[in-house]
Amino acid sequence: MEFFGQLAQINNPNGLSFYKGTACPIIIDKYVPFEEHGMDCLRSFLENGETLQTTGAIIKEQLDAMEQGLVDIENKYKNKKRSNKKKLEEWAKDMGQSEEYLASMWYMNVYILLKLKIIKNDNDNGMCYMNMN
Repeated sequence: MEFFGQLAQINNPNGLSFYKGTACPIIIDKYVPFEEHGMDCLRSFLENGETLQTTGAIIKEQLDAMEQGLVDIENKYKNKKRSNKKKLEEWAKDMGQSEEYLASMWYMNVYILLKLKIIKNDNDNGMCYMNMN
């Protein structure tokens, strides 16, 4: 797992995942099948009686909380020296999850919101892929 500041130095098979102009700051350097996990997640919601609209609202609320947590930590240390690694550790602790789990959820949730057409793949939201070769 790598951190956003080291992006130019790594191979990122998952691309970058943006929500509200914020990129997921955790880069997993191995392929994560977030598309498959996203479809499994959608199927599970539907099998449990949720509508696509309700499912989208739940996923969006979860991603809103994750993104706001990042913004809050960044604001907390705006004029203080604190490494990105420490900020990410604090974010994971605040969210009650591991960094890898949060990254997987972020990517999967953005994918689901794109599929449900709740967000558009534009300058603020969606996926960005690049080849560093």
